Amino acid sequence: MATIFEDFFTDTNGTALESHTPDTGSGWSSPIGDGYTIQSNEALKDNITVGHTCSGLTDNDYNVFGDTKVDNANDRHGIMARVTDSSNGLWLRIKPSGDSFRMIKDIAGTDSTVAESTVDTIAVTVAYTLRLDVAGTGAGQNFDGYFAGTLRLNPVAPNDAVLDDGEPGIGLLASGNGTTGNTIDNFRVEGAAAGGLSIPIEAYHYNHHIAA
Repeated sequence: MATIFEDFFTDTNGTALESHTPDTGSGWSSPIGDGYTIQSNEALKDNITVGHTCSGLTDNDYNVFGDTKVDNANDRHGIMARVTDSSNGLWLRIKPSGDSFRMIKDIAGTDSTVAESTVDTIAVTVAYTLRLDVAGTGAGQNFDGYFAGTLRLNPVAPNDAVLDDGEPGIGLLASGNGTTGNTIDNFRVEGAAAGGLSIPIEAYHYNHHIAA
């Protein structure tokens, strides 16, 4: 399982994400509007409805990781997978109000909950590592959502053809809600089947900080 995209968002404050070069990968595209900039070596969301995806990736089975933070109890923010355009994709997000950790699908601009967990405490201004694994097609779709290294969401396959492929990313799908000021850091994508993990999340962060 290889890292096929990685970004620690190291750049000049105010740099637009689509103008920023990631650590691994060709760059970012913005199918859901512009609005992420670099701030203090994090990706800061400046607009309410915005999402950026990883340009040039052709893998459809992969694991997405990102340290996600929100600055208001009613904010929603997270990572995405199998995004094909501004109205279709899969989204894994946190919301401090209600301690909500939720997987949402957006099909033709209409979103619906695939799975939800409320067993973990989610606080504002605290970064939580989210992980979204996607693999398979049709009735064999396998989508797993991890919160802070623990599998929390393992739903029945949505079996929506539009979710058979697409790019990973960060942000909000077109029909989502949220305010500005939320951040993502330590973002990476591994080419793998759902449930696969090359190294433990804790070891990944340890190694990165040692290297830094």
